[in-house]
Amino acid sequence: YRFWAMNVAFVMVGMCIAGIIAHLIPMLTDRDVPMKTAAQVAGTIGMSVIVGRLLTGYLIDRFWAPGVAVALLSLPVISCVILASGFGGIPAALFAAVLVGLAAGAEFDLMSFLVSKYFGQRNYGIIYSCLYAVFKLSAGIGAPLFGLSFDLTGSYGFILYCAAGSLLIGSLLMLILGPYRSEVPT
Repeated sequence: YRFWAMNVAFVMVGMCIAGIIAHLIPMLTDRDVPMKTAAQVAGTIGMSVIVGRLLTGYLIDRFWAPGVAVALLSLPVISCVILASGFGGIPAALFAAVLVGLAAGAEFDLMSFLVSKYFGQRNYGIIYSCLYAVFKLSAGIGAPLFGLSFDLTGSYGFILYCAAGSLLIGSLLMLILGPYRSEVPT
């Protein structure tokens, strides 16, 4: 069940984060933010990804990784609400972009760490590659899905609220992973 829980969780999260990143500039320009400003806001994601990777590594060395996953992967829920509502203008959009970047930086690190903790090294390569492949496919679906939603509704609001729910459910799924394999009594 852990393999499938991770798969579903990373699909739900990956699809949404990829969609937000791919459409952040159009989301902002749709709200009359100048293109240059929207690009500057989107540019903060890159630095946030690096911080997210470092922060994730630090936290999973000290705390239970599924708990860290919930904390970091649910951050874009706030981003979705900010971006859907337009609340707070440019400073809020900048904050939203940073939260998305932190979560994007956490995804791969969490996936590889969780696979090693729950499945060990014997079949690490095949398990990780299967999770990674499905995750990448879901990320490839996210951007077109956001675009389709915009085309159908004329707004990013609907897809952003759906993404907020998906991100929350996906991150909370990590909690069912239970104790690490090495901590389970045999």
